[in-house]
Amino acid sequence: MPDSDAGPVIVEDLLRRRSSKLVCYEHPLVLGTDRVGIEIELENLEGMFRYGRSPNLVYWNAVGDGSLRNHGVEFITRGDGVGGDVLYSAAIEVQEFLKNLNPDPSWRCSTHIHVDIRDLNLEQLKLFIIAYAYFERFIFKECGWGRYKNNFCVPLGLAQDQIETVSTLFQYDDLSAFLRHARDTWPKYTAINLGVADSLGTFEFRMPQPTYNAVELIKTSNRFLALKRMSKEWTGEPVGFIEYLASTDIRLLFQKSVGRATVFKDEDRCFGFGLARDIIAIGALKRKSILLNNEFSNVSESHFELPEWDHDEESDDGDTAQW
Repeated sequence: MPDSDAGPVIVEDLLRRRSSKLVCYEHPLVLGTDRVGIEIELENLEGMFRYGRSPNLVYWNAVGDGSLRNHGVEFITRGDGVGGDVLYSAAIEVQEFLKNLNPDPSWRCSTHIHVDIRDLNLEQLKLFIIAYAYFERFIFKECGWGRYKNNFCVPLGLAQDQIETVSTLFQYDDLSAFLRHARDTWPKYTAINLGVADSLGTFEFRMPQPTYNAVELIKTSNRFLALKRMSKEWTGEPVGFIEYLASTDIRLLFQKSVGRATVFKDEDRCFGFGLARDIIAIGALKRKSILLNNEFSNVSESHFELPEWDHDEESDDGDTAQW
């Protein structure tokens, strides 16, 4: 779908899933009012049902999860996501409900954050991915470094096939083609799951460690909301965006989610810079290759016809004539 006179096409223009009328107001601990959906996996919750404590929560649904053990339960935010003051209230509610049940956040569990991307256009989606790639190792270290080599949230930095897939996505100028290709090719069990973009209208982040602590839930959500804010606010070229990320204080970029003593180590910075640069560079090469192929396919075959070889004709000096 081409851009309209009202501006670039956004994800919501292509989805049946429209934003609800839920109103979120700003809260001092939450970054902005953009929405997230939260999924918390926990085990050892037999007591929640044994004593008739069926969850009666305002902001959460509690469902059984077959991938978990010992009466594992997944808590999922209701409706169309939470943001601002609603995110704060949801985090407090689940913490208060679970604090006396002593759930087990085992290695099989995790917290998934779905960031609403329905208000983003194609270029902003690409910047979102670039920002994530640049800060991937930093985010893992903030959310739980022990999950960096977990098979259920494989990072871009360890899966070169994903870099190839992302770069292929970057060759598209059409939002619907971008979303369709992400849906058809992106593996689910990755740290960033792009495959749900055209069905849920979100980017899913699967690496955070399991937690029902309200402060941790809010800080974790803020980190991914910060990535979205970076992508929405940037108006320059993608290469310049990487330079901006590299030159800006980490505490300014990740407001309300990192402490004053937080450090973005040089080794992680260099790794992220190379990862983000590779995505852009390989994507540009793929795009150039497609343009060249299209250009050649439009050239008439007559441009490549060679003169016929006349075997019977001889040159003046007696040698067989050439072309």
